[in-house]
Amino acid sequence: MSSKRAVNKKIRATILNQPEKFFAFNNGIAATATQLELENFGGGLFITAATDFQIINGGQTTASLLNARIRDKAALEKIFVQMKLTRIGDMPTDV
Repeated sequence: MSSKRAVNKKIRATILNQPEKFFAFNNGIAATATQLELENFGGGLFITAATDFQIINGGQTTASLLNARIRDKAALEKIFVQMKLTRIGDMPTDV
């Protein structure tokens, strides 16, 4: 069995059997966007829209989640995925 296939099986097992540990066990995704819309809600800043959003690392994570959802009918409510988001370009100063 290839190492990639073994990793995919472990990711799938975590999604199905220990979804609350997915965040700790998984490296998450890295993404970029050219523009972000931010809004202040209750003292916190939230991203409400992203233009040209692109995952640049984390394809195995997203594919594993999709496959578990479609093939296994897995509920993903307990799954949290960390994301590093880099905005390409200048940030507006009025936020």
